[in-house]
Amino acid sequence: DVAGNARVQNNLIVGGGVIITDKVHAAITVTASTLRADSLMLNSTKGIYGTTNINGDVFANNKLTVSGNAVFGGVLTANQGLGLGNNNGLKIITSSNPGIGNILAIGTGVAALPSGGAINDPAPCVVSSIIGSPSSWMYNTSQGYYNKVSSGTNSAYYSQYINPGTGNSYIDVSGSINGSTPAALYINQNCTASTYINQSGGNVYAGDNVYLNSNVTIGTTASYTGSVKVYGQQTFYGANSNQSVCRVLNAASPAFNIIANGNVKIGNIQTPGNSSDAMLSIGQSSKTNLALSLVDNTNPMAPVPFFNVLGDGTTTIYTNYATNSGKSLVAVKNNNITGTQAWSSNVFEVQADGKTFIGGQRQNAGNHTNAMLNIYGKTVSTEVVVTQQNWADYVFANNYPLKSLNDVEQYIKEHKHLPNVPSQEEIQNEGLNLGEINKVQMEKIEELTLYIIALKKELDELKKEVRKK
Repeated sequence: DVAGNARVQNNLIVGGGVIITDKVHAAITVTASTLRADSLMLNSTKGIYGTTNINGDVFANNKLTVSGNAVFGGVLTANQGLGLGNNNGLKIITSSNPGIGNILAIGTGVAALPSGGAINDPAPCVVSSIIGSPSSWMYNTSQGYYNKVSSGTNSAYYSQYINPGTGNSYIDVSGSINGSTPAALYINQNCTASTYINQSGGNVYAGDNVYLNSNVTIGTTASYTGSVKVYGQQTFYGANSNQSVCRVLNAASPAFNIIANGNVKIGNIQTPGNSSDAMLSIGQSSKTNLALSLVDNTNPMAPVPFFNVLGDGTTTIYTNYATNSGKSLVAVKNNNITGTQAWSSNVFEVQADGKTFIGGQRQNAGNHTNAMLNIYGKTVSTEVVVTQQNWADYVFANNYPLKSLNDVEQYIKEHKHLPNVPSQEEIQNEGLNLGEINKVQMEKIEELTLYIIALKKELDELKKEVRKK
């Protein structure tokens, strides 16, 4: 037993254990099969061999080498880092970037990093000022990696882990900004480098809200393969009303373009021209190819087109309805016009058989229900051509039964209109057939011509008789 100080000039060799309740100062080496101490201080390059149990703190100002197992009940402070063998280790270093602060470096080559001062680590694209005193921790489990960083009222949790039950991998972010706004995960938010996700194939799924701050390429530009499936609402924002917010390219040429003001351009429309203000513009480089086609997709395996527009504007409307079905192909409605019929508000309508109705009413009874054009209202035209198969020249035939003027007079007295001319009642009930009435009028003109010629002959005979007397 040593009650006071014990100074050993050279080595102290103890066959059993050494129990020290205060301190051991050794200029060279302390060797023991078991060394127990409340505190161990090594001021220079020292080594501990064997099993060491230290209940308090360990301060290694220069180098601590442990060849066997070391159990620390307190805090291990390693100002110059901690080497884990094979050039691996961890060390606290100072970043040359003031917005980052200290860096905890872990991995191969860490032990060779500078022992003091700052290192020139790659600076991020945008460095935000650190608020308050930041703190962080991280840990690995059998399922993944977890990291937390907090500063003032801001805290964020970042984790990469695997669900053992499903085998799926996850990257999650949680936490809050200023204690209220949920923290977010940004991928290549401020940098200009490309970001590749699952480039070798497979599906990429996105949740409710996805914000893309720059360009996103899906698939490979070599073969222009790849697809995107989006379920739910997509929102696109533009810096100004003329900016493109969504584009689809066919190789290098635009195929579909949505402008921030809501205009949609389909096809290779490089210079808008007269269509710059159109909400929908469709460009077809070939005049004979389809620019727009609407189809009946009742049978998806055999869609039937019913509205086609070619590149030169030629428009074709198809129908499978029977010609007598009365089905409408094109209709323009005026909601201010009401009525009991389904067509009452139609101011323009083209039916499956080509019948066309203009105006709010139509002829539904009488002899003209089969009319191809039905107009309710005034019609103004600079020229109207009506064709007739049997014109009134038959009046000049030798066998034409020209009535005598006495017979005509008698007919007028009885019927109140000329022979072959429709009566007032007929016109009111059935309308006026322009082609037919023109023929009848010509018939009467030619009959009058014959009457005049006959009267001229009678007059000439009377003149001859007067001259003889």
